[in-house]
Amino acid sequence: MKPITAVTDRGVLIICMAISFMLWLGSTLSETHISRRLPVELQYINLPTDLVPVQALPKQVFIGIEANGVDMLRYNWRKNQLAINYDDYRNSTKISTDKFQLLLSEQFSNTKILDISPDTILFGFQKRYTKKVPIQMTADISPATRFTIQTVAIRPDSLEISGIKSAIDTIQAWKTQTLSARDLTENLVGKLPLENSAIGTIQTNIREVDYEVLVEEYTEKRLEHIPITIQNLPVPKSVFLYPSQVSLQFQVPVSKFDDINADNFQIVADFKDINWKMDKTVPFHAVNNPPYIKNLKIIPRSYAEFILMK
Repeated sequence: MKPITAVTDRGVLIICMAISFMLWLGSTLSETHISRRLPVELQYINLPTDLVPVQALPKQVFIGIEANGVDMLRYNWRKNQLAINYDDYRNSTKISTDKFQLLLSEQFSNTKILDISPDTILFGFQKRYTKKVPIQMTADISPATRFTIQTVAIRPDSLEISGIKSAIDTIQAWKTQTLSARDLTENLVGKLPLENSAIGTIQTNIREVDYEVLVEEYTEKRLEHIPITIQNLPVPKSVFLYPSQVSLQFQVPVSKFDDINADNFQIVADFKDINWKMDKTVPFHAVNNPPYIKNLKIIPRSYAEFILMK
C-alpha cells in the first residue's frame, strides 16, 4: 500500500471543504431571510411643467422584506424601481407609501413586504417662477514666477433658475465649483460644474460653464532719459531740478515688449504741498502708466532736489 502524502491530504481537505460550503450555501439560500433596507428607486412621470414641488421629492424609498435566500440575492443585485404617476395623485399634498404595497408586490412575487420607509411623501406643488441670475466663478489659481494671469472668463455668465417664488427670491447669484490650479505657465480652458443647490426644489437651465484662464509671460525692461514734468508751481516761481531725468525699470508682458517706450510714461514732480521755506526736495511719481506693466521702479530715486530760481 502506498503511503498517503501531504499533497493528497490537502486535496481531500479541499474537497471536503467545498462539499461543506455547497451544503451550507444550499441550506442558507433555502432559508427565509429578512432585509430592512432594500432600496427602491422612484421615478416620477407626468409631472407638470408649470409647477414645482414645495419640498424635494425623494429619489428612493427603502422596503423591509421577508424572502428566501435566492430571491434576496436577486433583489440586491438588480436595480429595483417604482414609477409614481402624478396623474394618480394630483389632488394629494402627501402620499402614504403604504399605497405602494400593491405595486411593489408585482415585482416582488413570493415575497412578504414588511414595511416601507419613509411612510409618507410630501406631494404638494406650487406655481413655477423663473429668473436670471449672474454666475460667480470660484477659483483658486496662481501663475508661476515671471507669469501673470491676464483674464479669467466664463461662458455663459448667467443662468436661469426656477422654483417656488419664496425660494428663488433669496438667490442673487449662483456659484461654480472651485477651479484649482497653481504655477500656471500656459492658458487653461475647460468646463466647470456649477455648485449644487442647497434648496432641492430649485432647478437650473445649465449644469456647467466653459472657462478660460489666459496666462502671459512677463519680462523686465528699462527705459532711460525720462524727463520730469513740473506741476503746480506757483507763478512767477521757477526751479531747477536735480536730477531732471530718470530711468524706469518695470515688468512688461512679452507680447508688449516692443510696443512700450518713453512716450507711454509721465513722471511728475508736484509742488502743490511744498513748504518753500523748509523743503529742499520734491517727490515725483509716475502717472497714467500702461495698465499691463507691474513692479515699476524709478531710478536712481523717487525725489529730486530743487533750487528756487530768482
